[in-house]
Amino acid sequence: LALLGSLNTSPIELGLAVNASKPVLAQVLRKAEQSVTAVEVARLRDRWGVQNDPLAPPPTTSGLTDDERRWLSALPALRIGFEVDRYPYTFVDSDGKPAGLSLEHAERIAQALGLALTPVPAHDWNALRRMFDAHEIDLVAAATPEDFHSRTVQLSRPYAHFPVMIVTRMPGSSFNDVEDLAGPTVA
Repeated sequence: LALLGSLNTSPIELGLAVNASKPVLAQVLRKAEQSVTAVEVARLRDRWGVQNDPLAPPPTTSGLTDDERRWLSALPALRIGFEVDRYPYTFVDSDGKPAGLSLEHAERIAQALGLALTPVPAHDWNALRRMFDAHEIDLVAAATPEDFHSRTVQLSRPYAHFPVMIVTRMPGSSFNDVEDLAGPTVA
C-alpha cells in the first residue's frame, strides 16, 4: 500500500463522548481534562503513534466546585464503551485486556476525578452505538463530532487530530484529490 497524502479537508477530531442526558458528567469531565497536561497528551500520542497537533486548543475550564465533587463521589464506576479493533485508539491487546490511546486518556481523566471506569467492549461501531443509545454505557472512548447527532451527545476536548488520507495499492491508480475517486471502488 502507498499513502498518497492528505486530502485538503479539515482533520478529524477524536474525543470522549457523553450522553447528552448526563450534562453534569460532561461538565466535570471537561474540567478534569485540565489536569491532563499538554505534555502528557503529547506523550500518549507519541506512545500510540498518533501525530501531535500543535494547534490543539488548551483546556479552558477551571477547577471543580464542592457540589461537583460531592456529586462525583456518589457515582458508581462509569461504563466506558470501546471498539475492540480500532487500533491505536481502542482495542483488546494480546492478553485480552482493553488498551489504546483513548482508553488511557479516559483513565487519566477518571483518576483526576477519583472515578473508576469499567471498560465495555463492542465488536463494532454499530454495537457501540446501540449500547450508547440504550444507556448501557456512560461514555464512548473514541468519538468524532460526526459520529452522533449533537442533541444526543456532548464531546470532550479533542485529544487526537488526524487528517483524511488516501491509501492505494501499489502499483495502482494515481489519486490527487477527492474528485479523482469518482468511478473506482472506494472501501
